[in-house]
Amino acid sequence: MKRMDYEALAAIVGPEGVTRSEVGRINLAPSEPRQLRDLVATAGRLGRKLNLLQATLGPFGRPDSARAGLAVDLSRMDRILEVDSANLVATIEAGVRHESLSAALAEAHLRWPVAAFGQQRTIAETISTGLGLVKSSIFPDLRHWMLGGRWMLGSGTSLASGGKTVKNSAGYDVSRILVGSFGYSAIPVECHLRLEPIAARQIAFEGGTEPGILSQARSGSTAVESIHVAALPGAGITTVISFAGRVDAVESAVTSMSGVLGNEVSELDWMNRVLGPLSDRAGGGLVRWTAGPDVCARIVAKIAESAPELAAFAAPLSRWGIAAGTDRRKLDEIVAGCRVSTSEWPADFDRLGEGGGGGLGFSHIRNAFDPDSVLV
Repeated sequence: MKRMDYEALAAIVGPEGVTRSEVGRINLAPSEPRQLRDLVATAGRLGRKLNLLQATLGPFGRPDSARAGLAVDLSRMDRILEVDSANLVATIEAGVRHESLSAALAEAHLRWPVAAFGQQRTIAETISTGLGLVKSSIFPDLRHWMLGGRWMLGSGTSLASGGKTVKNSAGYDVSRILVGSFGYSAIPVECHLRLEPIAARQIAFEGGTEPGILSQARSGSTAVESIHVAALPGAGITTVISFAGRVDAVESAVTSMSGVLGNEVSELDWMNRVLGPLSDRAGGGLVRWTAGPDVCARIVAKIAESAPELAAFAAPLSRWGIAAGTDRRKLDEIVAGCRVSTSEWPADFDRLGEGGGGGLGFSHIRNAFDPDSVLV
């Protein structure tokens, strides 16, 4: 990179906004939208390509800092602009950290029911990758919890989409297109997030995969918040069902499923147990799929049966799954053998179902997660 180009870009964010990774990647962190606009416009004028820093790739063995280049880091744009308790909407800058947002919303007895996935730190990483642990059985799609916001195009132009209410989000929903786009089309600058009241009680139970456990949970009360299924090497299949809501609703749901549930467990601790094996085995190959809830669970069961040395994880209600292992071809064959429709992630969930046919191949999905992919 020419020194003059570097100095022009570094001058926009100042010395405190420039860091360099061990492999020489230059991270440029603007502290306000104006700096981001100038950074993107200047890079375009100089003919320099920018990547969006996405720490979520870390757990799968492909950290975003593994290659040299230029990266935009939104972590300094971290202001919570407004929490509208009456309309259940929060307006934030995209670089707000998950824990900061949770702490601010807890004071108002609210929450954004999307948890960080893997090594994600900021809301920007969750929005740009489209990956998050959505804690809602009614609306398991991350895009539902993004009402709109402002985005920065490659020319430095600002684009507004959606609004602070559901009604204002109607029509051509640009936000839903850009969520999960990895910054290919635009950088998230400001986000309008849909909120919900904090549940009166929340617990998670760890159990096996007895016949009907998934359908029973899905057909149960709305107190069933989320379902996660994992096949870990040497541990077989484990299902974690989380309940949330009023105390009486949760207790009723737990009682109705007591015959298939195991011991109570911390969902966070369980997730850490899952991410470890996935990360350990991701160096050999990583396969992602999108499908209906029953297919997601069936793929995990098939992997546990046919390749017990591999690791797999799925969120059936959110209709996606991940498998990692040393033999990527075998993973591809197992997933493809379940006749699952595939597409670049996140998929158009409304069009995916039990049937197969059509869709993009796994190579397209893997390419969508390439840390060298160009932002603008």
